[in-house]
Amino acid sequence: MKEYDFVALTQLIRDTVSSAQGETWTEIANKLGRFMFWEFEDYEA
Repeated sequence: MKEYDFVALTQLIRDTVSSAQGETWTEIANKLGRFMFWEFEDYEA
């Protein structure tokens, strides 16, 4: 996305989440993790 576009960003998120399928929440979360970063990704104390 070259420029911030709230509508386009919202649609991208909806499309990505809607397309993630799996038998368990863990499978779905792992697929979504390919596209989104978790708040504590690579966190080191």
